[in-house]
Amino acid sequence: MKTSLFSIIMYCTIFYISSFQTSVAQNCDSFYPIKKGNSFEMQEFDGNNKLTGTNTVVVKDRRDIGGTVEATMQGTYMNAKGKTESSVEFKVKCDGSIFYMDLQSIFSNMEKQKDMELKLEGGFSEMPIRNINVGDQLKDAVMKMHMMQDGEKMGTMVMTIRRKVEAKQPVTVPAGTFECYKIAVESESAMEMMGMKMPGGKSHSVDYFSPGIGTVKNEVYDKKGKLMNYSVLSKITK
Repeated sequence: MKTSLFSIIMYCTIFYISSFQTSVAQNCDSFYPIKKGNSFEMQEFDGNNKLTGTNTVVVKDRRDIGGTVEATMQGTYMNAKGKTESSVEFKVKCDGSIFYMDLQSIFSNMEKQKDMELKLEGGFSEMPIRNINVGDQLKDAVMKMHMMQDGEKMGTMVMTIRRKVEAKQPVTVPAGTFECYKIAVESESAMEMMGMKMPGGKSHSVDYFSPGIGTVKNEVYDKKGKLMNYSVLSKITK
């Protein structure tokens, strides 16, 4: 940012903004290292500890705009044989106090279906950067997916994600040992089609989140509490 030599007021204003942006970037980077080129690899296993695939997320692009850090992430999934099965871009941002993941961007590729158009509403998952405490109920993430055909709404699915910080503990994974927040995640979906309510679904998972790293481990359980699958951080490249 260029400073102005013609006005002391302008100089002071620019200096304040520059300092604020630096502080925001430092806070954001200490929480989640979204530097361009950084990559994170998660290995997936089934409930019997058999490797089923690998997820790799790369920071594709980063922008520092007006006190907010924004980044585009590229996620790629490979099966156990190393064959790429899917790839998706999604966006994250950080304002120095809250880290946001844009769930809409993950589902945006679904909008391009030939016979059905999806209009997405809401869909930010928020994580406070500071003052996270055991027992905290994090802000719910709610996203609505309106299914449209020929300009008419055929139905709506509402996805709600609820999270609670249950503990703080060290977690050891292939990438190392990290101090993590254990976060219980309850996901619920409800659907309405042509004015009729349809059966929804529920799922339970546990995230182990380490500030400065991100998700270190994730566990997914069925409705009876049996472990279905899990993923662990296997590699970090900075």
